[in-house]
Amino acid sequence: MTERGREDVVHLERLAGALERAGLAVQRCFGDDPASVRVLLSARLGESVRVKAGVGGVPWFVASTGDPLAPCHDTGRAIVEIRARVGSFGRAAEVLRGEAERRRVRGFVVRRRG
Repeated sequence: MTERGREDVVHLERLAGALERAGLAVQRCFGDDPASVRVLLSARLGESVRVKAGVGGVPWFVASTGDPLAPCHDTGRAIVEIRARVGSFGRAAEVLRGEAERRRVRGFVVRRRG
């Protein structure tokens, strides 16, 4: 692992610990290239966070979409941003489950008695 990779893992480990203390489920993926932390809403749903150099080389936590979340020295802000993302995923999943249920119910044939 490169020196940069080791620095990224240090930042990600600090974030993972803070996320766990905030009550979020975390999976450390430090063997991946690039290293990341997965914040899990469920077994299939969550957000991956990695480290990327920002303006002037300042390291930032970055979402799986490439959107910057917060500079690595600001884990509090990163947690707020991650909670907002994971929460929106949860709301979207609820909407999709509701839509699937409506479709399932609509599939029934109803006969009128005449």
